Amino acid sequence: MLVVLMVLLVATATAAMTVQSTGYDLRSAGYGRREIQTKYISEAALTTALTTVESSGARFIRDAINSSVPPTMSVFNEPELNTGRGGLRFLSTDYAGLTTPPVEGGADSTLGPGQAYEPWFAVDIYDTYEVPAVIPGFPANGNSSFAFLNATFVARGFTVPSGSSSPEASGAVNQSVNSSCGSVQSGPFFNK
Repeated sequence: MLVVLMVLLVATATAAMTVQSTGYDLRSAGYGRREIQTKYISEAALTTALTTVESSGARFIRDAINSSVPPTMSVFNEPELNTGRGGLRFLSTDYAGLTTPPVEGGADSTLGPGQAYEPWFAVDIYDTYEVPAVIPGFPANGNSSFAFLNATFVARGFTVPSGSSSPEASGAVNQSVNSSCGSVQSGPFFNK
């Protein structure tokens, strides 16, 4: 009887450890899935911002950046940008009126309305400078009327709890974030 009791005790302990280990594995897989989702969100946000810049034109973006104040970086726990230079921030809410949003829940309904998490992104464009363009038929000595605009793009993709309008609104609870960065040259555009 004592041997049977010991065997049952060992079997019960093994089963409890297996259930606990399975729970940890499931949570780990869920965190891994959310990390991959935020990576895709940040990459889609970066592509969307690049497309916006290319469709608006380098000159329009340059003028918008130069006439704006730098975006607040403390929201993302990063140092503030140089106040002498402007910056531009696109948010996922800026694209809310599109028929096909740049980032939405997929066919498998892993993100979006009706799910625990929704996609959210912010793209900052700053650190711009102009480079004279060498275009056939125009002076190649740097005194051209055309220029290219170089800018730094930083896209941050988030998964936030459903119903949160932004990461700040969710109180940084149960968030996952990923950043994608790029340095882009746009143009040429008429600089005079």
